[in-house]
Amino acid sequence: MVALFPPPFSSGERMLNAMIKNILEKKYDVTAINFSADKLSSFAFSFGKIKNQFTSLWLFGKAVSKVKKLIKKEHFHALYFVTPQSSFGHIRDWFLLNTIGDKIPYKFAFIQNGQIHYAFQKKWHKRITKSFMDNTSAFVFLTKGLGAKATTIPQNKKVFIPNSADASVVLSAKEVENKIAGHRSDNFTLLYLSNMTPSKGYMDAAQAIKILHDKNATGIKEANFVGEWLSGEDEKAFRSFVSKNSLENIIKIHGKISDRKLIKQFHTNASVFLLPTYFSHEAQPVSIIEALNAATPVIATNHASIPEFIVDGCNGFLVDKQSPEQIAASIEKLMQPDLWKEMALNARRSFEEKFSNEKYQEKIFALFETGNEINVG
Repeated sequence: MVALFPPPFSSGERMLNAMIKNILEKKYDVTAINFSADKLSSFAFSFGKIKNQFTSLWLFGKAVSKVKKLIKKEHFHALYFVTPQSSFGHIRDWFLLNTIGDKIPYKFAFIQNGQIHYAFQKKWHKRITKSFMDNTSAFVFLTKGLGAKATTIPQNKKVFIPNSADASVVLSAKEVENKIAGHRSDNFTLLYLSNMTPSKGYMDAAQAIKILHDKNATGIKEANFVGEWLSGEDEKAFRSFVSKNSLENIIKIHGKISDRKLIKQFHTNASVFLLPTYFSHEAQPVSIIEALNAATPVIATNHASIPEFIVDGCNGFLVDKQSPEQIAASIEKLMQPDLWKEMALNARRSFEEKFSNEKYQEKIFALFETGNEINVG
């Protein structure tokens, strides 16, 4: 496995890599090579971002060198790697595959962003792209909708395995039953959990809370914002907004939390999960799947693959991008006890039907045991 792992960070991609590693270790001897830099950078162009990319390139080079040494000494059944949507990442992974050649039988490219098709459609490196596709056994997409965008990848090399939630945050049936039985509409708790990147929509969520606060909407106990800041300026602006609008008693800013027990507790306590994202790399947010597991109705945007598993009015509400008014209206609807209970039950049911750990593990094993001979749907 050549990928990014926690620590130092616990983003969705890193947590999924760690979860797949734990699954594979039940049947295989796994060698995990982490090439993660020790600092996240903003998506905005900056010197820090350039420096971080060079650091990542250097660490990836070290990872390839390690792979080269390992395959001379040992036999490996498969290679796991996560290919990004950038041309830089595309070429980087092509180099990894060419270094390995035919010394590892199966090579699986896991795709955890929604814009991968752009890299495969660039004409200036089409020869590299063809070589990349020829040398990859299977491209693992999160949904068929995301896979359909990558028209240049052969259909017989596409495998579809939705994300899941790692076991450390999964609620038992009894815990879900207790949450629903003890829920009170006059003690509403909102949760935003993701990186604090502006395009993830945290400010839209906060503006929706302001709308409800200005209307003297009763029942909202608190709104927890959990996630790592990529920019000190963004954090300062957000805290200023909270202070200026006298929302300190409602909005709680927690920053980065790596303790999975605490993450589980946030999901357990949440009445509604908010992720009004329009993040360009978005695919299938793990935090939404974690919320469904916890029987928490979701308010999210009609973006990336989200409409493929959040059904408007069933297990959550879909709102337009950058629409605080629609978020506020959806929160108000969910403050109706009967509707909340119905949607909470639907949320948990959708997790069990589509994203359970058991189903996820079965599909991972099916892929690694059969290579690209079957299409895992």
